[in-house]
Amino acid sequence: MAQTIQLKRGTGSSVPSSLSEGELAINLDSGKLFYGSGSSVLSSYTFTDVTASGAISASGTVTGLTGSFNQLSVTSTGDTASPPLDGHLFRITDTSNNNPDIDHFFVENDALTYGMRWHYDGGDNDFKLYRHNNDATGTPVIKFNRGNDNITVYGEITGVSTLGGSADAVLNISADSDIIYTADNDGDEVGQHIFKDRTATLLTIDETGADFSSHITASGNISASGDIIASTLTGKFKHRDLQLGRQTNNLNDNANGDIIYWDVSQGTTQGNIYSLCDGTWTLASNAGSVSTGSLAIAMGDDAQVGMCVRGLVYMAASYSTTAKGAPVYLSTTTGRLTNAVSTTSGKINRIVGYHMSGSQTIYFNPDNTWIEVS
Repeated sequence: MAQTIQLKRGTGSSVPSSLSEGELAINLDSGKLFYGSGSSVLSSYTFTDVTASGAISASGTVTGLTGSFNQLSVTSTGDTASPPLDGHLFRITDTSNNNPDIDHFFVENDALTYGMRWHYDGGDNDFKLYRHNNDATGTPVIKFNRGNDNITVYGEITGVSTLGGSADAVLNISADSDIIYTADNDGDEVGQHIFKDRTATLLTIDETGADFSSHITASGNISASGDIIASTLTGKFKHRDLQLGRQTNNLNDNANGDIIYWDVSQGTTQGNIYSLCDGTWTLASNAGSVSTGSLAIAMGDDAQVGMCVRGLVYMAASYSTTAKGAPVYLSTTTGRLTNAVSTTSGKINRIVGYHMSGSQTIYFNPDNTWIEVS
């Protein structure tokens, strides 16, 4: 090591071409220091401790930074793709309540008007992330419960493609108020809520309704403000409500009651009354075997559309009565009804229902007995 340090000076951007061991050069314009090792010119220095009353800055990277810091300021130029990070990171230890274990870590913007606060609460024994908003208290955003795997979110969770747990774990979502699922928040498509068991879809809900892919089991009532439509209804039914006024002359909408969907195709006329004779639906009248067999009223242009054997029915034609509750009979005209009792010998007088509404709606309930005029 040299016994004597010699000082030299330079200006501009010059770097000493050579310095002898022990020579120290300073550039008056740039403020850079250089020293000679005997074989080369060096500008790197090692210090045990550095104390500054002002700022310490570096044009490069500061590494190996350890120790205690009251506040660390970070400045980044950034660009449009990576917004600049300008702000402060600092820690405050709460000693006012004689509890130095309660620490607050702040990340704030440069103006200190908003930021996030990471806080360990010794009282609640949990960790909380707060939205600071220049408020000493702040608003909690997320709580991590110490000692278990629970996470409490105080606001909304948005933009999550998958929310799940580990194998055999139960995903428990609970709230003190409503749980609201919103799909298609921007309204540019049909948003669907899809509930699955692994790969099998169990329930799909969208603006058109709910589609269950499996069974619905209820210990209480199942009710609907509209129709309950099913290809087959099985089981025991305590009662069935028949709503007067729903019957129209629209296809498959003229009857409300007990419906038979015939197993083979057979042409019919909606609203006409038929008798089942030798396996074939034949237009009924008040004469012969077509008046005494099993009766039904067609719901469409084919027996497979439906044949109503009992219920409220809108007939194809009027039967000349407006007295509610008055009986109606098979008519001489095939497929039609009448309110008049026949007095012609050989004709069958058989009550098939009672007038209910308008001039074409009856409660269809064919009597199992009849009278033949002598």
